Amino acid sequence: KAGKYLGISLANLIGTLNIQKIVLTGDMTQLGETWLDAINASMQKASLEKIYEGTKLEIGTLDFRACILGASAFLLLDDYSLLFRDES
Repeated sequence: KAGKYLGISLANLIGTLNIQKIVLTGDMTQLGETWLDAINASMQKASLEKIYEGTKLEIGTLDFRACILGASAFLLLDDYSLLFRDES
């Protein structure tokens, strides 16, 4: 059931944001290909065919820190960051 409902949720995101690639991480990814297949089937059923065609779904290889490290890097490189603000 988890794969089914996650697939429906991801289909909504794909339709709304035109997402090309989804990388899943976390403890649930230990369920492997069976879980991924259930998500894919549910996504395909719940989304428009043309939108779903270009979307890739995969299991991430990074550990639990990837999300926070990515968010930190984004903040450090953001134009509004205090560290890199150009005062000229």
